[in-house]
Amino acid sequence: MQMNPWFEEIKINYDGSALGSPGKAGLGAVVWDHSGEFLGVITNGLGITTAFEAECKAVIESLIWAVNKY
Repeated sequence: MQMNPWFEEIKINYDGSALGSPGKAGLGAVVWDHSGEFLGVITNGLGITTAFEAECKAVIESLIWAVNKY
């Protein structure tokens, strides 16, 4: 069960992964508002990188998206 964020806040569910480390990597995120309404999705292929770098890029790109959008 998903917990919604507080009023006028958004929730970002993100993940980055790699097939091997280093390996072919990507990231994804889904964004929700306080009422549970879907606001957007982020996906990006990262080429060859480590799982740790993919996770870090998922956080960074999600926050950049949120700042630019809201």
